Amino acid sequence: PENSVANIRVCQNKGYELYETDIQRTKDGHFVIIHDPTIDRETTGSGSASEMNLNELKALFKKFRDGSKSQHRVATLEEFLVEGNGRVVFKADLKPGVNRYFNEIMAIVKRHQAMNGIVFRVPYRDADLLEAFRKNGVVFEGNQMMFMVSNKNQVDDIRQRFDPTTIQVNLRKDDPTDARTIELIRYANRKGFVVETHAEGTEDDWRVLIGAGVRIFHTSKPAKMKSFLQQMDRPPDA
Repeated sequence: PENSVANIRVCQNKGYELYETDIQRTKDGHFVIIHDPTIDRETTGSGSASEMNLNELKALFKKFRDGSKSQHRVATLEEFLVEGNGRVVFKADLKPGVNRYFNEIMAIVKRHQAMNGIVFRVPYRDADLLEAFRKNGVVFEGNQMMFMVSNKNQVDDIRQRFDPTTIQVNLRKDDPTDARTIELIRYANRKGFVVETHAEGTEDDWRVLIGAGVRIFHTSKPAKMKSFLQQMDRPPDA
């Protein structure tokens, strides 16, 4: 099931280098891996993870994508870090409100010696908050941050303040390869970033994005994307 501990091995076995996680905080202060604002779609329960204690969530079962019940339970961040250690890099989204607990999350990451196994994808608007955490003694490296940006000024600011390895250029779903987006991708490349985007549009759009400099795709259809990339790698007469 989505966001389950068992799915980490599936990710590794299929050769996917990054695994997206979604971190939420329970009512009693534990961090769990849940995507949606409610748990209704992903579990046999209902309601919000932030309004439930961990033992209440652990009593539930995860659902498969078709809605059927699995035997897997809601995972905690710690369980993910233990299972994924040395196997996969997590790209973690901090769901609304969770960013203010960033110091607690980093303490868990450090305790499990997983500093090289997680990248936090965060909106540009959180840059000031994360800088404040760092000034207050929370230790993290720039390459653990993947900021989502929409213009050149944001690219420059993130480079100056955090000097990360990767950056996400936000796309328009209705026109993922418009001229402004392509120029922003190229600009981020020139500034030394490895660029990620969402895999919006068609395969033709993906080719344009790759040509502009995209090297990481965020996608809900990794098998399709992997097949596409393998076809691109083949010589024309293969």
